[in-house]
Amino acid sequence: MSLTNFNLEKLTEIDLYDTIFYLVTINVINTCKESLLNGGSEWVIRARSLDGCYEETFITTNGKTALLEVPPKEVVFTVSDANNQDLINY
Repeated sequence: MSLTNFNLEKLTEIDLYDTIFYLVTINVINTCKESLLNGGSEWVIRARSLDGCYEETFITTNGKTALLEVPPKEVVFTVSDANNQDLINY
C-alpha cells in the first residue's frame, strides 16, 4: 500500500503481512478416548500446509495433547514419532 500527496509523490510504502494464527487442540488417543502412551511419553506431530509454505513440528504434553498455533491455510497433521515409545497395550 502506498500513500501519495496531490502531486502524486510517494510519501510512504507499507508492506502488510498476515499475522493471524488459529489455536488448534490435537489429542492423540485411541478409539476408546484413552491415551496410548504412559505419562512421561510424548507424540511428535508434524503440521504442513497443502501449498508447502508452512511446516512445523510440535510435541504433545501429558502424553496426548498439543495446543498448536497454525496459519489460516489448509493444514494436514501427521503423528510422525513417539518419544520414549512406552506404548500401552489395551
